[in-house]
Amino acid sequence: MCYICGKSGNRIAHSWDCRYVKLIPEKNRKYYDYRRTANEAGYGYCKYCSYVMEYVRKEKKALDDYCQATGLTYSFNRLDGSLDIKSQSDEWKIIERGKDHTLRLYHKNQLDLEEESIIPGYHYQKIQKGTVLGYLDYIVKHDIFRERNPIGQGRRRSRHYNPAARRMMIEARKKSDKMSKIRMIQKQRRKENRYGIQIPA
Repeated sequence: MCYICGKSGNRIAHSWDCRYVKLIPEKNRKYYDYRRTANEAGYGYCKYCSYVMEYVRKEKKALDDYCQATGLTYSFNRLDGSLDIKSQSDEWKIIERGKDHTLRLYHKNQLDLEEESIIPGYHYQKIQKGTVLGYLDYIVKHDIFRERNPIGQGRRRSRHYNPAARRMMIEARKKSDKMSKIRMIQKQRRKENRYGIQIPA
């Protein structure tokens, strides 16, 4: 069930448990049985009750550190409820699907693909990750692979191959992996301290 603020100029749809629903007077609400129906009526997604943004909030610090290290950018798309990601060479979307709200990755078409897709102009990337950070890491690896293996040239190295750019991406990924390990150690130490476990020096 979606709650809609009928008099709102921004035309945003909210899920029933969104914290902003209680701020909407009953007389200004409209009800839709399905999110899709609300979207077809011209209402966009609320970033506060979006499941994609819930994943983002859980990983915010790690995502920002990773993007700073690798040059990726991300933003919430209110129109389709996706997380738009831009790398140095490609555009991607992460959406949530299914009853368990799993994340799926879509890649902007570089060729004239005729396959049907729920996101026009994008095709489904057949991989499964449990976190947004996992997908970002895949995107960086994908860019490195495509830099070395351009579409239409098989496994031959392109004459436009830029080894300096590839080294920069690899070093950025190593830096991000190191930061992730440090955060994991710090988290484990906080957990051990909370339960009174003595940590050896």
